[in-house]
Amino acid sequence: MNAGGAALLAVASDPIRHRILTVLAREQQCVCELQDLVPVPMNLLSYHLRELREAGLVECTKRGRRRDYRLAPEALGRLRAALPGAGGAGGTAAAGRSPSGHGTAAAVRQGSVI
Repeated sequence: MNAGGAALLAVASDPIRHRILTVLAREQQCVCELQDLVPVPMNLLSYHLRELREAGLVECTKRGRRRDYRLAPEALGRLRAALPGAGGAGGTAAAGRSPSGHGTAAAVRQGSVI
């Protein structure tokens, strides 16, 4: 695993960030909805969302006064590729598919983002 992969996994391994990623893997959420689903103070939620944005794992869209967050398109593939023995960019992770071939939805149903 390279240093970038280790850093990416370190960002995602925080329990609050992992919960945010798991929620966003299911569907896009506005911050107000995220606050209900990830019960932490707003300033802490904002901090973790910023860390995930800076790591390129989530994206934000402004809609009036609301901010909608979603998983970045390649987030799951990047996380899988960062895992030891994942085979790098040429493996199934780069295609956004689990090793079973069932795609990311199967991983989400199992309760994990990776």
